[in-house]
Amino acid sequence: MTDRTAILIERVLVAVRPMDRPDEVVDIATRLAASFGAELSGHFVKDRDLINLAALSFTRRIDVKTGALEPLEPEMMERALAVHAGATKKALAARAAARRLQWSFETITAPVLDAVAQLCRKQGLVIATLDGDGHPRMLERQLAELVGSVPAASPVFLLRTGQPIHGPVVATADERALAYADRLAEEFGQPLVVLARSKAEQARVVEQAVGLTTPHRIELVTADGTKLPHAFACGLLVIARHDIADYAGLAEQTGCHIFITDEA
Repeated sequence: MTDRTAILIERVLVAVRPMDRPDEVVDIATRLAASFGAELSGHFVKDRDLINLAALSFTRRIDVKTGALEPLEPEMMERALAVHAGATKKALAARAAARRLQWSFETITAPVLDAVAQLCRKQGLVIATLDGDGHPRMLERQLAELVGSVPAASPVFLLRTGQPIHGPVVATADERALAYADRLAEEFGQPLVVLARSKAEQARVVEQAVGLTTPHRIELVTADGTKLPHAFACGLLVIARHDIADYAGLAEQTGCHIFITDEA
């Protein structure tokens, strides 16, 4: 039997990159912090690689008024990043105040993956963004690299930029994944689907699903978690860490958001 009350989140840590839309990412972070009764910790990721890129002699920027190519200096990149960090902090403060959340904000100078790993070591639900389309195996490698670099005690919510959470919340046949998926499906007002790779796993899911509060259905998939009996929509895939290799292909096929569970 799945017990969603076993999911305890005391802190939501959100990482915002320079290319992200702050309002979009912060909206989801504050919503989940309020749902879990958690503290909200915002982090702007100042990617050092962007500043190094601006220092190269051949790097140019496009003047939006004239369309002309102009030199791009590191100082200009620093100023642009500072403006983006300020906008992120403003968005975080406004939304935290509206929900009466405790909040904090800082800028992290590091590559994005390193920044996410830093946040995971602080323990809590970490929210970061995932770049758009790519080959399933590339996504699998990215997820494996991410999971290999973060503590197992931290769940990670990877958002697709520019994409609302719309469509079923889909969980792998893991008790902790089911508990998170039940909570998230209720929060985002979406149906819940549970994937099973065999009749035996399906029977186990039926037992585990007794404690779920969200209406759900069970779908049988092939052993590698990619083939479904019909056209399949997925808004958010909630996946146990040990199932990443099997379900990375499905995540890329459906272009969904990804939630990777912690390990109890």
